[in-house]
Amino acid sequence: MESPLWETVILKSPYNGVSIPYMVGKYYGNGRVQDLQTADCIRIVLEDIVNTAQPNNEAAIFLCDSYVPYIPMIQLLRNNRSVDKLAKIIANNPYIKNSKGQNAIYLQADWAEKCSLEYLVQFFWNMYGEHIKQKHFSVQATTALQPDKTYHLWGNYTDKE
Repeated sequence: MESPLWETVILKSPYNGVSIPYMVGKYYGNGRVQDLQTADCIRIVLEDIVNTAQPNNEAAIFLCDSYVPYIPMIQLLRNNRSVDKLAKIIANNPYIKNSKGQNAIYLQADWAEKCSLEYLVQFFWNMYGEHIKQKHFSVQATTALQPDKTYHLWGNYTDKE
């Protein structure tokens, strides 16, 4: 059985997780997303994750502290986590279920109010819509303060991506 696109993107990425714009860009390059001007591009990605995540192969969207301010990253829940850490996340973190009633996406612990797909789509669109519209799918940390008052430099994919 072929792995879902979101899982393949994470596994092929040089990172432990990928940003929302990064994943949207990969879906765009694959033809699964065609319109980058509306929040539907994020909806397509998140719905695909929810609909294809399997038990013991769930996704997680957690903040990555490699960036200032932190950036939400889509990760494989069970990658690089101890059994104890995993058990704590499963017991305590909010999540989104799929139509089979299975937990599909675990969320940042303090995101209990963001526990609906529609809320997440709008939340991430408000955060990244302008970058996505400009096809700026990749983020690099920088020491220079950017116009959006972050230390995130958004642009094209790097050679290693």
